[in-house]
Amino acid sequence: MKKNTIQSLLLTVLVTIPTPLSAQEVASQEKPATTVARKVLVLESYVARMERTSTVMKLRLRKCIRMALANNLEIAIENFNEDLNRKQILKTRGFYDPMLSFTVGWNERENPTNSVLQS
Repeated sequence: MKKNTIQSLLLTVLVTIPTPLSAQEVASQEKPATTVARKVLVLESYVARMERTSTVMKLRLRKCIRMALANNLEIAIENFNEDLNRKQILKTRGFYDPMLSFTVGWNERENPTNSVLQS
């Protein structure tokens, strides 16, 4: 009975010892999900690309608005249209101005008189 107990104890020890060792080796090779570093591809922003490749003007908001308004083509066209409209208004007002004209020429008529008073 002693021999059977020792054999079963020895068998249990031999079977259980390699299992934790192999599990620990596998666990040490794998990294937990929380510590895995993943590379995330982030595209370069337009501002970062322009700072890297060309000259960048750093402006305050007020100066930026002034430049945008000064270089806006639609505003320049509207200013030109305003001048044209003023000239059109003056032209329209001039339509109602009085005009005097005369012509020089010779006109001859011969009408027979029908009345005794006209002769």
